[in-house]
Amino acid sequence: MNQGMPTMTNSPQRLRALLDQQRDVSRELLQILAREHAALSGNDLQGLETILAVKQQNMDQLEALSRQFMELTRRHSPPHKDGMIASLRHCDPQGTWGLETLWRELEGLLTQCRDKNNTNGKIIALSHRQVQQALAILRNGELAGDSCYSPTGNRPAAASSRTLGKV
Repeated sequence: MNQGMPTMTNSPQRLRALLDQQRDVSRELLQILAREHAALSGNDLQGLETILAVKQQNMDQLEALSRQFMELTRRHSPPHKDGMIASLRHCDPQGTWGLETLWRELEGLLTQCRDKNNTNGKIIALSHRQVQQALAILRNGELAGDSCYSPTGNRPAAASSRTLGKV
């Protein structure tokens, strides 16, 4: 007999464990996204590189846990047209394991993560646009037009580069 960790043959217990893990990883992701925001706002490119690596590891872990959870849910619950809550209620009809409550908490955390990630993406897009505008000024001596394409769908002709200085 296995003397180590108890095996979780009870599906509600295993679902609870997977939801707990997803919640913990989601909380970590929320903290990582806050650090990413600070690095972006402070223009800390070295710190940002480290944060992005940690963020990717966290996302990989969250995706793996989610796949395990979805597989276990499918295995122990008939498909429900009403979605995940109905599946969790089927696996835990008395609510003994608190699966529905934990699922809703996880959904809230993931929504916060999505919102923070979108905000960070907007900061990156704005910074990118500013860099592109600065490059246009350096190359052409003037700010490029707002559109990448003309009304006919063609790209505007690129102006030749300007000499910034001679040695």
